[in-house]
Amino acid sequence: MNKKNTLLITMIILVLACLAGFCVWHLATRQPTRSSTVVDQLPETEPVVNLPNPIVEYPTLAAAINAVGFSLDDQEDLLSTYQPSYSVIDNRILQIAYHDDLQTITLRKALADNEDISGDYNIYQKNALATLGEENIAATLRGDDGMISSAYWQLGDYSYSLHADLPLTPALAQDIILAVK
Repeated sequence: MNKKNTLLITMIILVLACLAGFCVWHLATRQPTRSSTVVDQLPETEPVVNLPNPIVEYPTLAAAINAVGFSLDDQEDLLSTYQPSYSVIDNRILQIAYHDDLQTITLRKALADNEDISGDYNIYQKNALATLGEENIAATLRGDDGMISSAYWQLGDYSYSLHADLPLTPALAQDIILAVK
């Protein structure tokens, strides 16, 4: 290679090195623009709002009853092997959840007109209306394979629901429904 070509290649390398250095310097010192990030594109007048949790837990049933304004009988006799927890949902639904290592059985009560307040949106083989007990409680029972996973019913001005993570025998589900007031 002759000196002329070597000098030309050296000059090209120097020019490219200077351009690369300038680009690095420019990127390091430039200020971000308003459209540089998605967050910056939000209007400054609208704050980001998190929705509040509608479930408030209480240490005792009495505290939950006081918060919602009506009572729900604790089913300690029928569910004595379970640990209860108490909560109010959306300031209108009183909930008692009974827990053990494998199962959670949830009872709910709300001032409502025959509303399904169970929160169970599963599709079951059986979805039937049954009349239970001397009070002739009309309960909608839902489940598979002859077992009951969910139920809801109306007594007076209140809607009630029962939900079990693991299906219950129809006899136990009926006993719970008839005992709840």
